[in-house]
Amino acid sequence: MSVPVQQEGPRLVTVPAGQDVPLVTVPAAPDAQDGTVPAQQGAHLLMPLRRLENPVDRPVVPRLLNLEPPLDAGLAAWAVQVRSASEACLLVDDQGRVAAMSIGCGLLLDAEPVRTVGSVLLDLIALVDFSAAAVPLHDPELQLPPLRALRSGGMARGLVRRRRSHGGLATYDVVGVPLAGGAGALAFLTEI
Repeated sequence: MSVPVQQEGPRLVTVPAGQDVPLVTVPAAPDAQDGTVPAQQGAHLLMPLRRLENPVDRPVVPRLLNLEPPLDAGLAAWAVQVRSASEACLLVDDQGRVAAMSIGCGLLLDAEPVRTVGSVLLDLIALVDFSAAAVPLHDPELQLPPLRALRSGGMARGLVRRRRSHGGLATYDVVGVPLAGGAGALAFLTEI
């Protein structure tokens, strides 16, 4: 019996007894196997967060999730490096979607790196101006260095300010560098 591979999975699963079990995604080892499906690069396992007290009929089987959209060869090698980086960095594809994000970047942006892959970068970051009122920017693409680097084909650097998910404001020094061939851009962030 093979384990289903899914693009997205539920955060709760109902077991035969009718109880809900919270689940968490954990990275699958590159050579790990879950049932008959080998883990692919970028795959994650959906595991119960706690043990079932009274498993009925059958236990909850971890499911292999492929949460990341397929990347072209040029981005795939960079994505591996970004995910394992100790620096706050992210990789965007040529459409401005997040292709990979380091844990440090996720912490700075109040985002879960695994869940942000495939999201449009501008949808994740609510950019505001530097005035006391922190007014949302009308054309934020012009202000975000990785997107400017994609458009110009050269390195871009700048200060950006965003509204945090909890309502506070944060300012970052951001450097964006385009990848060869225009496949995407790499960005490094430092909070100021």
